[in-house]
Amino acid sequence: MQQKDYYHILGVSDSASPQEIKRAYRELAKKFHPDTNSGNVEAERKFKEISEAYDILKSSEKRRKYDQLKKYGYVAGQNDWFASHHRSGYGQQAGWPFERSEFSSNGHFSFGDILKEIFGIDHAQKASMHRNGQTTRPKIHTAEISINFNESLAGTEKYLQISTNKKCDFCKGAGYQSGRDCPVCQTSGKIRDFKKIKIKIPAGVEDGHKLKLSRIPIETSQNGMASDLIVSIRVKPHKFFSRQGNDIFCEVPLEDAQLQKGARIRVSTITGKKIDLYIKPGTEKGTTIRLARMGITANGVEGDQYIKVV
Repeated sequence: MQQKDYYHILGVSDSASPQEIKRAYRELAKKFHPDTNSGNVEAERKFKEISEAYDILKSSEKRRKYDQLKKYGYVAGQNDWFASHHRSGYGQQAGWPFERSEFSSNGHFSFGDILKEIFGIDHAQKASMHRNGQTTRPKIHTAEISINFNESLAGTEKYLQISTNKKCDFCKGAGYQSGRDCPVCQTSGKIRDFKKIKIKIPAGVEDGHKLKLSRIPIETSQNGMASDLIVSIRVKPHKFFSRQGNDIFCEVPLEDAQLQKGARIRVSTITGKKIDLYIKPGTEKGTTIRLARMGITANGVEGDQYIKVV
C-alpha cells in the first residue's frame, strides 16, 4: 500500500513554512489548471491531487493532525484516505496524540471520526467523491458592483452579468461527437455563457463590504452543487458627504468676515433635510460642529453628522 505524502505532492519538505507551501501550490496549480490543460486527464488528476494536498497543509490544525497520523505509521492507499494498521494495546499510554473519545467502543481506533474532524466530511463519503472526481465544496465566483453614496445608505437592487461556462449542447458535454472532436467546444465539453443575477444590496453598506450569495445557478460542480458568489461593493464618493462607520462628515467654507461677526448657514443632511445653524462670532476655521443622531442608523445604533468649518 503506497503512502500518500502531501508534502511530496507539493514538492516541499515536512518543515516547509506556510509561505513556502502556498508558493509551491500556486506554481503547480498554474501549471496543471484545467483551463490551461483542456482535455488533459492526467493534468486534471494532478490538479485535484495538489488541491487536496494544499487544503490539508494550509490549515495549521489539519496539518498538525495529518503530521500526527503520518508520524504514527498510517498511510493513504489508492482507494482510501488512510488505511489503519491496528496495533494491539497501542493507545494513549504509548503516546497516541488523540483523545480517548476518538477510540471506538471496542478499543480500536476510530479513524473515520479522526478523518471527519480533519477533513470535515465522512471518511467513506470523502473517498467515494474523490474517486469519482467530485468536490465537496461549491465553486466560488467573485464579482464587483459599484453603487453611489445614496444607494449605499438606502439600499438598492442591481443586476450583475456573470461570464461562466455551461455544458456544450452539441456534444452534451462529452467533448466528442461521432468519434471526432466537437467543433463547437473544441473537446472541452463547455462553452462560454452569460447569466444575469439579481443582487439585493442592504441599506447602510460601506465601501468594501462583501456579500455572499450561496448556491446560486451560475455553474454547477460535478457533484451537483450550485456555485457561491462573493460580491464586493464599491461605493462611489459623494461630492459633499463622507462616512466613517455610522457617522457622516462634511465641510462648509465660510469667509473670515462671517467667522468674525457670526453667521447663519443652511446645511444638508443625508436625509435630504436642511438644518439651519448659527455660527458664533469668533469661530475659527477647523471648528467641528456635531449634529446628534443625524448620521446613519444601523443595527440599532444612530450615528452623528459632523460639520467642519473651513
